[in-house]
Amino acid sequence: MNDGWLGAGSGIGFGCRALGKTPGKGQGFPTTPGVYLMKDSQGRVIYVGKAVNLRSRASSYFTATAEVDRRTADLVTEIADLDYIEAESEV
Repeated sequence: MNDGWLGAGSGIGFGCRALGKTPGKGQGFPTTPGVYLMKDSQGRVIYVGKAVNLRSRASSYFTATAEVDRRTADLVTEIADLDYIEAESEV
């Protein structure tokens, strides 16, 4: 686990992945619990979510099924970057 900016031994890590224009967005995320942050092209956080499995939850926004929901589809068009913070649990 990456101890990140919270320091060694905190049990919490931080990660960052640029999305780019390739398929598989969020696939580089860990399968651990945590929080994901969606950012727009200016680096502003536009959505924060929690997940038991960061990889599964974050990548679910970029599936054909997610395009059916208007709110999700609108949000995805604004996402330029996706970050995560690992945690002991999703709570």
